[in-house]
Amino acid sequence: MRRASQVVALVHAQLRRTWDGRRLLGEASQLLEPILAQFVAQTGLLEAAGWVAHGTHLSGTQVVVMVVGPPQGPAAAIVKVPVTADGVASQAREAATLATLSQEPGLGSFRDLIPARLAAGEAAERAYVVERAIAGVDGRHLGDSAAERVVAEAAAVIGELHRRTSSSVVVDGPLLDRWIGERLEVLVPATRDRAPLDRVGAVLAGWWEGRSLPVSWVHGDFWAANVMFAPETLAVTGIIDWEWASPSEPLAHDLLYLLIHARMLAGGREFGAVVSALLDGAPWTAPEQAILEAAGVLAPGQARVGREVLLLVWLRHVAFNLIQAPGDARNWVWTGRNIDPVLRLV
Repeated sequence: MRRASQVVALVHAQLRRTWDGRRLLGEASQLLEPILAQFVAQTGLLEAAGWVAHGTHLSGTQVVVMVVGPPQGPAAAIVKVPVTADGVASQAREAATLATLSQEPGLGSFRDLIPARLAAGEAAERAYVVERAIAGVDGRHLGDSAAERVVAEAAAVIGELHRRTSSSVVVDGPLLDRWIGERLEVLVPATRDRAPLDRVGAVLAGWWEGRSLPVSWVHGDFWAANVMFAPETLAVTGIIDWEWASPSEPLAHDLLYLLIHARMLAGGREFGAVVSALLDGAPWTAPEQAILEAAGVLAPGQARVGREVLLLVWLRHVAFNLIQAPGDARNWVWTGRNIDPVLRLV
């Protein structure tokens, strides 16, 4: 009976989110005209007064995203309006991250792939941001036949960020706290048993402490939907959604998450299921192996990524998911698919 009541509660919650989402989309759409008026005043770009929305959606971070531009022309800008407290926090994290990243001296031409902020302000007491639109389509919409090349092109481009911001570190206490301790604490509300989390912490700290390795900026949510491509050539035109980017992280975070998410899309599986399979010995395909070897995540001829690397990638992702959506800690379906299967293997 308890499980049945939980299912009913989840269905009700989903219906409520759907209704709330439609309402929030409608409310934010009403703000487009005053936002564009402020944008014209801030930038002097008079033609923006006639822009219209080419598309609108509510992101998973509770931000209404409006693609705007001339009625008959290409998209010119992206208007983002956070509609909940979580959405406001999400936009603040991304703004702070991009401000820090922009100070990196070695970025060079990679800056052209990062969305540029054009304006910001408030309309009807709602904060908004206007960013330069990045041409192209995201990698999800290029079809199954292009999936392998999409992953390869994305991996090559994010490798540029890693190379341009790389440095060497010896993993010490503060890094262990940031990579492991702080993130494990985020998972505590999502499990009733602290012992498996303590085991994960012991395994990871025991393996990573004292290691000398290259670290770099990572995007942190690097998968096909966050990479924009020219549909004719499959050249990468930009990378979006930098909320979870951060410096001084193992570059394996981006590459492994890219490959894991590609498996999720191909097989209709959850993150935890794919990670569990890899921890249990599932092999990499030849194209995946080539990507990991080229980046140094796998040594030539090495068949598997170490479980400590996979666990670190898993921990970062599920912790940030729970920061972004704290309610998932009480969602037994989500935790049962993304946290419990991995903890059982440690």
